[in-house]
Amino acid sequence: METGADPKPNENAALGQRLFIRVVDDHFAVSLDSSGDSLYRRGLKKQVTAAPLRETIAAAVLILAGYSPPEPLVDPMCGAGSFSLEAAMRALKIPAGWFRDFAFSGWPAFALTRGRWKHIKDQCAQQIVGTRNAAIFAADIDPSACKALEENAADSGLSASIAVSNRDFFDLTPREFGTASGLLTINPPFGRRMGSRKQSDALFQELCNRLKAVWRGWRVALVVPRKGLLKRIPFPFSIQEIRHGGLSLYLTTGVLKS
Repeated sequence: METGADPKPNENAALGQRLFIRVVDDHFAVSLDSSGDSLYRRGLKKQVTAAPLRETIAAAVLILAGYSPPEPLVDPMCGAGSFSLEAAMRALKIPAGWFRDFAFSGWPAFALTRGRWKHIKDQCAQQIVGTRNAAIFAADIDPSACKALEENAADSGLSASIAVSNRDFFDLTPREFGTASGLLTINPPFGRRMGSRKQSDALFQELCNRLKAVWRGWRVALVVPRKGLLKRIPFPFSIQEIRHGGLSLYLTTGVLKS
């Protein structure tokens, strides 16, 4: 591996165990939680910012947008880096869950299959590729967000794959990221990250204007906070409704006209 530090799974098994009892019409179902933390928690983001995008949603967005390493990926409002970290995992072929523990590893019966589990992990480790050429660029106007992403990347051994800069999206230009067009992944501030809907909508309009004026020829994966804003998007798009934090959001993917 040549990623700054080897992406090693956490070997400290989470021993906390939970039983769930469900009652429906006097029928009881008892189940033992095998996962522990929710599966969207990849173990990548120890440092977070306000209203972070779930890792599983970020991974799904990359798939829907057709992200194909080593094409350039620009994450210009990165926050704690859900898009950038998931892109780095895809670029290095690191499997989901590599950086976390599962509750089943604390089960007494797990001792009987520990060797088999190690064999599975060893097979996965052979698929991980070492590269310093993953073209992933992250930026945020908030220096604390950039610091959070840098720390998360360093903790996971992904620093060499993600270039982080404290920059305003509206100051970025495509030529900074090479001659080839690539994928823009944008989760603009809304809700708790903005003071009001009016401010959020004004920022979204400025963002769309900037995309149309500057980022011609690039593919875009844009999270839209409410349905009424879809008419402002400056490119033909496919749409996927997603649920996040109790909100209905809209993922739009498309290509800005050259």
